[in-house]
Amino acid sequence: MAAAAPVNPRSDADAGADPFRRPRFFESYVYPCDGWTVLEFGGELDAASAAAMRTALEAALASVRPRLVVDLSRAQFLDSSGFRAIARAGTEARTRGGTLRLVCPSGVVADRLRLLNPAPGVAVAADVYSAMAATDAG
Repeated sequence: MAAAAPVNPRSDADAGADPFRRPRFFESYVYPCDGWTVLEFGGELDAASAAAMRTALEAALASVRPRLVVDLSRAQFLDSSGFRAIARAGTEARTRGGTLRLVCPSGVVADRLRLLNPAPGVAVAADVYSAMAATDAG
């Protein structure tokens, strides 16, 4: 049987909005999808948003053998604070016997991730379903 499409966590107010709109300020959505927890972070991922990112990531990491997909498709900017939060979550996921995968198809954030290399074993994919289907790296 085909996998169900992920639930869109956005409110009715966003229903008519462009799904590829890149928000200027930080926003996050968390939802389950096929046994994974998807954390969608958009806008500016910087020192001002790092605490909120860490809180969402820590909550998702609380499960046994967490399987996380961090979707950065709508992110406009990523500084060292946002990068550090993601890299630490990847390390913690592996420590707990789980995995963390990133979605970042293109743009400035993807360029920065290629330059910085998030962490050993953190796969980067073009979309959520590709991230879930990827085999564990490293």
